[in-house]
Amino acid sequence: MAAWMLPNEGELTESQRLQALNNFVEYCARVGMSYEKVAKQVGKPTTGTIYDLLKQDWNSNSDEHIRILNNWVEQHARSQAVKLKGKLVVDTKVALDIRTYAEMIRTAGTMGVIYGATGIGKTRCGKAVYDTVAGSIFLTITDVTGSAAAFRHHLFKTIGGRMVRKPGPMPVFLFETTVQILKDSNRLIIIDEAHKLRDDAIEYLREFHDHTGCPVLCLATKDLYDRIQRTATPDAGQIKSRFDISLCLTQGVGDQPDGKKKRLFSVEDIRKLYEITPIRLSKDAVHYLVDVANLIGFGSLRRCGMLVVNAARRARKRLGVEDGDVTITADDLAYVEGRFSPEPTQRQEAAERRTRAVAAG
Repeated sequence: MAAWMLPNEGELTESQRLQALNNFVEYCARVGMSYEKVAKQVGKPTTGTIYDLLKQDWNSNSDEHIRILNNWVEQHARSQAVKLKGKLVVDTKVALDIRTYAEMIRTAGTMGVIYGATGIGKTRCGKAVYDTVAGSIFLTITDVTGSAAAFRHHLFKTIGGRMVRKPGPMPVFLFETTVQILKDSNRLIIIDEAHKLRDDAIEYLREFHDHTGCPVLCLATKDLYDRIQRTATPDAGQIKSRFDISLCLTQGVGDQPDGKKKRLFSVEDIRKLYEITPIRLSKDAVHYLVDVANLIGFGSLRRCGMLVVNAARRARKRLGVEDGDVTITADDLAYVEGRFSPEPTQRQEAAERRTRAVAAG
């Protein structure tokens, strides 16, 4: 924890303000970061406002600005720690690809889409990128926030915009204020579940990028990529032309010319992801989970997590223990998957997967 502990709500005390600001000053000096660069990364407070805060020239927005600077300290410190460690969560192929392409998008100042089936770790890795890129912004799109109107408010609220009554249409105020806050900041905008954006929201995102220059990384299913491709016509090519970088996370996965299968997740990936105290995996359990993780679109990491949690319960019941370390076997995983699978064919597949796992393990 590099930041000062501050309450999320309510007025800060004089002592809390001074402690957080002193910590901010010391941290900037330690990492060689100018206040001008910090202001560019956070959008607000501006450089002038930061100097006003350091002079203890308080106003109604001071506590909000102090919290923003305090949060920036923590985010920047995490990014440095992860760079030193050299990893984003577990360095699976998915994590490495997302990290590499996120940096390409940020450096180029462009828009990009990274797409793949659900459950392969896009959200997890996107949040890791957010933790490691100081000043970045992370938004998750839902069915409620997928329209242009809802997305405008979602982005405005996420960056800390303040609603004020002004003459003129509200959509114009939200757009102009958002642009004013983020213009030339080069802050990376990470949009998870971006395939839930409707066409008018994608057009708004394109216009927002044009006015601010902020790089935009969309994490989505293939549906978004297909919709972007459909705009590649002389009359409607503006959206396609902005997405300069795209990546299919599962490209090349599957049957190879030599008869072997190229897998998205390896045995070592699964060990690192799921062998966490107090849960251990037997060799056949690791191979069972590798099989599930590489069922793109039907299994993957999300299903593995569910199976591990419930197989641990089953293993403890089998061993007659309530807590402590436990080793999961392929039998435990097959039992759980069979119980959760409504169709006889799915239960048969679980049994066959157990047989393969035992032979491989």
